[in-house]
Amino acid sequence: MKYFLFVLLFIPLITFAQQEEGTGPFVQPQTLDEAKGVGEKILGGLPEAMGTIWKNEVAPIWAYMFSWAQDTWNRAVGWRVEELIERTKAILAGEIEKKSPIIQQEFEKKKQETIQEIQGKESQDLLQRFLDLFKK
Repeated sequence: MKYFLFVLLFIPLITFAQQEEGTGPFVQPQTLDEAKGVGEKILGGLPEAMGTIWKNEVAPIWAYMFSWAQDTWNRAVGWRVEELIERTKAILAGEIEKKSPIIQQEFEKKKQETIQEIQGKESQDLLQRFLDLFKK
């Protein structure tokens, strides 16, 4: 019963709070040209609104998420991965030292083969080298 009386008292107040059509900040466009103007105003302000939202809301969230992920990585996983990388480097460094003379010999062989190939091409005339390009 209390609520019923409460509703009966405020119904007249609600009807007085309503405005007549066409008054207030938002007016319905009457013609197609007015509707076009309203659409242009909305689309004209859209890039600025999107830029403002991006700078003030989206970018700070992404920056926070990146710093959180980086911090979590460094605390939980990073030190383990760095240790694994250091052990792998140590193992590979030993293998490289063992294979270094073999690698040097292979490099010298390839170097000599390349020099001989270049000297052989220099002896050919320019026309023959040009024709060889199209044979391959």
